[in-house]
Parts: sequence; C-alpha cells; structure tokens
Amino acid sequence: MTESLHKPRVSVITIFYESAAHIREAVDSVLDQDFDDFELLLVDDGSTDSSTAIAREYAASDCRVRYLEHPAHENRGMSATRNLGLKESRGEFVAFIDSDDRWQPFKLREQVSLLDRMADVDAVGGAVNYWGSHDGGSDRVVPTAHVRNRPIPPGEAPLALYPLGKADAPSMSDLMFRRKAVLRAGGFEESFRGAYEDQAFLAKFYLTSTLFIVDKLWSDYRLHPNSCMAQVGRTGKYHDARRAFLLWFEDYLQGTHYWADPRYRKALARSLRTYRSRRKRLADALRALPLAVPAVRGARSAYRRFRPVVAPGPAILMYHRIARERFDPWALAVSPGDFEEQLEWISRTRIPLPLHEFIELQKAGKLPRNAIALTFDDGYACNAATAVPLLQRFNITGTIFISPQLIERGEEFWWDDLERNVLLHERETLWLDGIEIGLGARSEADCDWLASDAPRTPRQHAYKRVWSKLYGRPPSEIQELMRVLREQTGVGKKPRDTHRPLTRGEIRSMPAAVVNFGSHALNHPSLPRLSPDEQAREIQGSVTECEAITGYRPRTFAYPYGDHDPGLEPIIEAAGFDCACKADGWFVSRKTNLFALPRIFVGNSNARQLALRLGRP
Repeated sequence: MTESLHKPRVSVITIFYESAAHIREAVDSVLDQDFDDFELLLVDDGSTDSSTAIAREYAASDCRVRYLEHPAHENRGMSATRNLGLKESRGEFVAFIDSDDRWQPFKLREQVSLLDRMADVDAVGGAVNYWGSHDGGSDRVVPTAHVRNRPIPPGEAPLALYPLGKADAPSMSDLMFRRKAVLRAGGFEESFRGAYEDQAFLAKFYLTSTLFIVDKLWSDYRLHPNSCMAQVGRTGKYHDARRAFLLWFEDYLQGTHYWADPRYRKALARSLRTYRSRRKRLADALRALPLAVPAVRGARSAYRRFRPVVAPGPAILMYHRIARERFDPWALAVSPGDFEEQLEWISRTRIPLPLHEFIELQKAGKLPRNAIALTFDDGYACNAATAVPLLQRFNITGTIFISPQLIERGEEFWWDDLERNVLLHERETLWLDGIEIGLGARSEADCDWLASDAPRTPRQHAYKRVWSKLYGRPPSEIQELMRVLREQTGVGKKPRDTHRPLTRGEIRSMPAAVVNFGSHALNHPSLPRLSPDEQAREIQGSVTECEAITGYRPRTFAYPYGDHDPGLEPIIEAAGFDCACKADGWFVSRKTNLFALPRIFVGNSNARQLALRLGRP
C-alpha cells in the first residue's frame, strides 16, 4: 500500500490562530509520540502572525503533517475550524490538541490501547494538569468526571459534569474519540466561535456516546493571559458566554427525547436561574403546574404592585470610563447618558455603599442582600468631568483604583495609545521585536471592532497582535516598546485629553464623600507574571505612593487586568489592604474571599440591561 492510500489509526487535529508563541511546543509534543500511526492536521483559522509559516514548515518537512485553511485564509472561529479538520481527517480515532497545550509522549499509544480493548466506549480521557509552571507559576492536577474507571453511558455525563453538573469536565486536548461517534454527534456548533465551543460539542456528544475516564495524566493545559477563556474572563464576558451556552443547550434538548426527562429541565433551570429575572423564574415555575394560567392572570396585577426588589445577592460593579468612544475594543466606555440612567435605577432599587463600608458589613455578616458598590479601574480623567458630578447628584460614592506611577507619568495607557500607533497613521508596516507587522491601508472600518470578535481588517489584526506582544510584559519593557512604535509612527507622548489619566490636582480636588481611591498596583503590571520580589514591590510600593497622591492610605486593591493568583493574596493583606477585587465573577456571597472579590463588568449597557443582569427586569 502506498503512503497516500494508508489510513492512519489516529487523526490529530490542531486548530490555531495567532499562535506563534506556543505552536511549536504543541506540534513537537505530537511528533515525539512513541506511537507513530497518526496524521497531524494543522488547521489555520486565518492567522496573520508567523504561525502560518511555522505550520507550513512542519507540513513541508514531515509527511505525517498536513496544513489546512479556510478559503481565502478566512477567520471563521474555532468550531468551524475544528469541523474543517474533522472533514479532512482519515483516522479511525480523532484527538484534538490546542496550539498552546502539550501532550505526554505516551498519550496516543495508551489511549489507542484503551479504545481497542473497549469496543463499546466512544471516547477516553484522563486528569488534566493546569500548567502554570511554564511561566514561573504552579501546576494543578485536576481529576475529571464524577466517576472513573467505568463506562459513563449516554445521557449520564451532561447532568454530572460542568457546565450543568459539579464535576470537572475533561479537556478537549486530552480526549480521544472514535471518529464515527464525533460525526454521529453532529460535529461542532459553528455558532460558537470561541468560548464554550468545546462544551457545546461535548454536550451533544455526551447524549449519544459512552465515555470512559481514568486517573492517568496525559496532557498539560497551558495557563496564559492570551487564551480564549482568559480573554473572556478579563473582559467580563464569562457569564454572557455561559448564559448563551445554557440557552442554546435548552433549545437543543427540546428536539431530543431527553427533554422528557425532568432531571434535565431541573438542571437547566438551576443553571439559568442566576440569569433570568425573578418574574421569568416565577412564570416558568407556574407554567409547570396544572391550571396555572388562570391563577397567573388573576395574580399578575397584585404581583406587580407588591413584588419586592430581590437580587441574587450583593454586587460590586466594575467600570472604567464614562465617555463616548467609537474605538473601544475592550468595551470599557459607558456613555454618560447610560451611566446616568444606571445611577437612577441603582439609587431607586439598591443600597449603594462605598466599597470600604461594603467590606465592613460583609465581614460582620450584615451586608444587605441588595447592597451594591461602584468601582472604576485605571483612573481615567474623563471620570472627573462626567462620572463624579453624576455620582454627586445621586449621592453615591465610587472607588477609583489608580496606579501611582502611571498617574505621575501622565501618558495615555498603552492599550489606548495603540489606537494612535496602529490604526490612525499612514504607515503600512511596523517593526516590533524584530518582526515586521503588516498594517495595510487605513480603513473607516478599522475602528468598528470589539476584541471579543474576530478581527476583520488588517489593522484590527495588527492591533490584536501588537497588544498580545505587550500584554504581560514588565512595565519597563512596555514603555520601551511603545517608544519604538512612536519613533516609527511619529505619534508624540502627549496624551489625548479624552484618554489621559487623572492628574494629582484632579485627584486631590475630588470630594471624599463622592470618590475614594484604591490601589491598582504601582505600574499596572500583570502581577502573576512577575517574580515574588517584583510582586511585593508593586503592591507594597503602591501604598506609600498612593498616599502621597491622594493624602490618605489606600484600603482597597484591584488586580491589574483582573489577573488574580491566590499567591498574591497574603502579600496584599500584609501590605495593609482590607480587600482585593478581581475583574470577573458574579455576586458576593457570605463565603466570598475578601482578597478575591468578584465584580460584575458593566460595559456599555443601558439601565435595563444592567437591571436584567442584577436580577430585575
């Protein structure tokens, strides 16, 4: 049989997008397997960095490797890209490895052996190592599934595993599937371009297939700030993505016989409860009762008159800027009009508290269920002119987290300055770190983009690529790289008035009854990526420098970029802070860790949208 006609036992599929930093390690971990009857499909989702060239290089040098891409090198999202690899695969078994993960050298051999011995099993998997040691962090091995070493029949796993159940779900980079079982499940849902694309597929797969999980460790799941889920968490979109998945799965189940099983309806209702208004939850419950419709109609007017204001729990809101901005890739700006409506609603339906009072009541176990605190990250100057007068009018106190050395420098925050240095000048190429970055010609569409969406123009691709190169670097390196960019573009250091940070004078002039100031570390670095000594300097040094600017010692802290690590908590507490806020999460409960406080990312939403998220239609 010729090589071209040989069908390998395993098709390994690696999808990638802008993965130059890690793809070689992932591919090498496949090529170094002690089992060699496989093909490796490298499937490009429209990359603009050097990962395309790297993948083509592997395909040219190893007959087991094939390079695939969408027509016209289009970016179509993770699910469509997995489906392309699945369509082109030839193996009896299929295994996926994400371009930033890594396999143990015996993975394929041991998993093929398991599937060969268990003809009735459709997929096997093991524990997952959440791999932080690659970047100076720590590793955490997590067993997956609710049971191990026995077949999990169709229909059992969705109720037991995340996202509906409590047990940890297996990783897509760890599982090996029978290809026919993947096709039977219908492949990947292409409406899920990023977050939850794996869970949407697995939810379908669990309904039709038998799973077998062991305690063996076969894969390393890389933890890093540019991963899909890290970006979703950083932008505060995690719960939006989870809600979208749950609503999709609810609709999907209604077309299957599983919808007749009350366990599924109950599990979905429980998972969706947080995201549905109180009125919707009551209506759903009543519709399940015989003769409920007449009772609902008779009680509706009384319910509307007397219903209490009930939220799922106390909440801390996270804002950044109160301003109107066309280019706002991270959705940081809330328009003044929407902010005014939000404050009116908050003052009418919630108990707004300064953050330090919120924390004191939380410690004492006396925090009202509908308490709310408002926080603002980074210290944008526009908040002095827009947010502060509105907070004063509604008698609400907000907390602004500042990085003292950024305040003293008075330059634009680097993520904002990238707009001028990537999108708004005439050059068509830039050089950074010895790499040429193509920009193409300027376009009106360049500024119409959210970073959670796939880039559509060359300059959007370039912005995301440059952002990824700067994010997580030490502050001194970021300053130097921005200097290099400015030298090429001719953009000066003087900030735009719309994007500059607060000045010391503006901070001192703000009324204490309206604004308190907390620390956002000394230079706004990604703290988990620093050495322990650098972490201590950033946290402890921010105390004295914040005090020098504001006139008082800060009591509250917010993790820059929302990058939290449990190892930072004792350093923050030892520095004298009462609490520390993350950039993701949900409501505050009695068991909430004061040094890992969840916050609800507001984004550019109106009052009604905010009310829906907080539990009131």
